[in-house]
Amino acid sequence: MNPFTQVFRLTVGVFFFAFTATADEVCEIPLSELNKIEQTLTHIEKPIYTEEAESETSDSDECAQMLRGIHLQLRRLTQKYKLMNKGYVKVEEFHKMAKEYEEQLSKLNGELEHFKVEARSGADQKIKELKKDIQALEQNVTKLHDRLKGITDELGKVSMELCSTYLESNQLDSAKEKVKDLPSKYVIELVDQFLSKNENNWLPVVDLSTAVPDLDDRGQVYKNIYEFLLAKSRLEGEESLLLEAEILKLNATFHPGSKITDDRKRELNVLLTKLSQFSEKTLEQWTQELNQSNISAVVFKNAIDRMFLTQIEKFGEYVTGRHDYYGVRNFLKLLGVSKNYHKIAAYNSLVEKKIGHALAVVMIDMLSIDIAEIKHDPHVPDRIERMYNSTINSLPDSLKGIIPCIKSVKIRNEGTNRCIYAINQNIQVQNPNFKNIVLGQYKRVTSTMSACTSFRLELSSNKPYIKIITSEGNSLTNINSAVPGETGFSRVGAPYSNKPNMKLDHTGDWVLDANFVNNSIKIQSDFNAYQTSKSIDHLVVRNDGDVAVVRYGLSGMRSGGIPDNHAEWKLNALK
Repeated sequence: MNPFTQVFRLTVGVFFFAFTATADEVCEIPLSELNKIEQTLTHIEKPIYTEEAESETSDSDECAQMLRGIHLQLRRLTQKYKLMNKGYVKVEEFHKMAKEYEEQLSKLNGELEHFKVEARSGADQKIKELKKDIQALEQNVTKLHDRLKGITDELGKVSMELCSTYLESNQLDSAKEKVKDLPSKYVIELVDQFLSKNENNWLPVVDLSTAVPDLDDRGQVYKNIYEFLLAKSRLEGEESLLLEAEILKLNATFHPGSKITDDRKRELNVLLTKLSQFSEKTLEQWTQELNQSNISAVVFKNAIDRMFLTQIEKFGEYVTGRHDYYGVRNFLKLLGVSKNYHKIAAYNSLVEKKIGHALAVVMIDMLSIDIAEIKHDPHVPDRIERMYNSTINSLPDSLKGIIPCIKSVKIRNEGTNRCIYAINQNIQVQNPNFKNIVLGQYKRVTSTMSACTSFRLELSSNKPYIKIITSEGNSLTNINSAVPGETGFSRVGAPYSNKPNMKLDHTGDWVLDANFVNNSIKIQSDFNAYQTSKSIDHLVVRNDGDVAVVRYGLSGMRSGGIPDNHAEWKLNALK
């Protein structure tokens, strides 16, 4: 006799005992309660996922409480039956399940020991029908056992091969349509075959799994991927993060009515615990690497594009915790090019930690995110929408105030009360050593008390920076050329252009450092082509009224006698 037959006959015995025993205490069983039990027995292949109101009697009624206990055990048994009925279950795993099934029945037997019923005459006929149902089920056990041996369905195999062809040829949409109707056995067989042939690229399997309708099967896919990566010693680095992200996304979709067994949920949580040990180490390592000047070789972007909200949030906490300027700038660059709006979680960390030089980039990038898309997020729509609103509302007033007018602002200096004015006056830039050699030319940028140029703010193509652009399309530009007679200042134009065959360094990338205390903004530049070391330089108004960049950071401002408030600006709507 096979294990499942033994287990199932134990079920029969338990229920015979439950409904034929007499008791000192009489619990009246409504026919509706017997109908529920009959439905479970005659449709044991349909698992019960949620706890329902099992009894029509009062919650305080002792009989009702015992009835709920019985229904809870039935719920667990139907879930185990479902997993045992999967065609991909291995022999040793089936024996383990059968043992757990038997233990569950033992618990049910214990519940029934305390629930001996003297049935009313009205229920007597229903109990006789239940006994017949149980006998019919016992006769059909051998059919289930044959299915567990993995009798092949030729049609299913053909469908699997077609789905595999789509997947191999990057026709993901077609593969997803085909996998929806694929029997469980072949879903897992397809996954295992693809992994064996494509060891270095398992992500298509993950993308395919999102179309698998059975959540238990989808959980099995992730379990198989984990075992594959473990066997290949590939859980270090981004791969642990990527698999963890997919399981977190699946878990986030669960609700009380989700059709997934408790056993599979527990397995997924165990996988998350194991993966988190690797993923946290990876995030810590990446945080250290972010301060490198060249991070193009580091594999971050692919992971960020797929990360779940909580993962990006943790990454943001690691980065902000190091207080490293260049690490944050590189982090912003990675977030800026990512289309994964879960990056809002990292932006929220930057705002909460009041990392001033990051906030303008955060704001402008967030304004480009489609709010409607956030509201339809398949995983955490409410949470991510709240986080979006909280992040925007937590920005300093100096930035929030320009959201409605970000395409037309005037920029006024706090120390001089003068605003930036770009005029149509061309100035040549000569080689400092050979005056007859002209390197390029720029349009002069000065300051006035009243005539203010209208600028729009937008993200640079080099994402962690801001472009400041006139209505004519000319970018405010930091030029690697010292103001004549003032080597501590770099010229600023709007715009600058090189002469043919000349290559004078210049940049239109600016850092807007927002202050939470006085609601001012420092317009900065980390463009250091004039020196070998690094410094954060400041846009100021010079004594002659022209706008320039003070070189050599804060020490340059002090040595040049520039007051702090001459490097502070207010951005307002141009009226």
